[in-house]
Amino acid sequence: MSDAKLRCQWTGMAPRALRELVDRFGSHEQVAEAIVRGRTKHSAETRTAVRVPAEVRREELTRAGVRWIPDTDPEFPRRLADRPDRPPGLFLVGELATGSTFAVVGTRTTSAYGRRLAEAYGAAIAGEGWSTVSGLARGVDGAAHRGTVRAGGHGCAVLGSGVNVLYPAEHRALGNQLVKTGGAIVSEYPLGAEPRPWRFPPRNRIISGMADAVIVVEADVKGGALITASLALDQGVPVFATPGDVTRRTSRGCNLLVRDGAFPALDPEELIEDLRLLVGAPAKRGATAEYEGEHRWLVEALVHAHPGTIDNLVLESGRPIGEVVAAVGELVVAGVLRVDDDIYGTNPNSGAAK
Repeated sequence: MSDAKLRCQWTGMAPRALRELVDRFGSHEQVAEAIVRGRTKHSAETRTAVRVPAEVRREELTRAGVRWIPDTDPEFPRRLADRPDRPPGLFLVGELATGSTFAVVGTRTTSAYGRRLAEAYGAAIAGEGWSTVSGLARGVDGAAHRGTVRAGGHGCAVLGSGVNVLYPAEHRALGNQLVKTGGAIVSEYPLGAEPRPWRFPPRNRIISGMADAVIVVEADVKGGALITASLALDQGVPVFATPGDVTRRTSRGCNLLVRDGAFPALDPEELIEDLRLLVGAPAKRGATAEYEGEHRWLVEALVHAHPGTIDNLVLESGRPIGEVVAAVGELVVAGVLRVDDDIYGTNPNSGAAK
């Protein structure tokens, strides 16, 4: 089955078009056969491409230093594998992360402030031993990758082109540096695939499908960053957004995300504390080991409660309201949680664990 997936994917056709063909014919094997026999409206070039044996394609990949990971492989990102619109496989240079991964995304036309913040987020995530995933684009993506590389961390760039066609050109060195420092370049498109405009939107589902949380730094109301955030929310992946100047176009998307329940990302230090709670890492501040273990369920519920009211904590935790109220009260007194107008959150100023 994986042979047929590779042959079909190497045609470079639009991901949605390939999914529709699989739905129509029943399997990738049947799609390949239909293309070869002229039962689909494809060019002679596509028919020629799908005829090439998978073994020949694998030899091409080996010569190029590229691997192809089918969606059934244990190395394929778990959350992405759960998506019905997942790609048949991923073309990969380097190594995927084995631990927690966080997406840092945003506009290409970012401000100097946005670039500094994205770079700081990338560096802070790397400092925890986590991986950053983004799209290697100009603006926020590139800044996040630079922060990751400068901190010596693991980073992954998801392309809208073949993995051997790094785009934009000014980020080729940055992409290569990601691989040299232990990271990866990933794409669902075959070797040599050019960066066509229609190839960029589908990669957002790959970015969100690789992430344990999505951090949006600067974004307009339209664009890939908000698509990534929406896809993440559909899968129950937490979304963070940096609020910004209400008069700036590239802050509108983030401000709307925060209004609609995204976690505010106010600075790298506080973001890292929130991410530590999310992945179950010991808090560097704000929670003693005792509270970390005894009330783990409350911390996990708080990550998903939007907003963090008692009612939402009861719904998210599945615990009786009396138990929730008692636990919240204990953590507020201990300085682990803060409360503002009956909405609870972690206390970034607590020094309980320092």
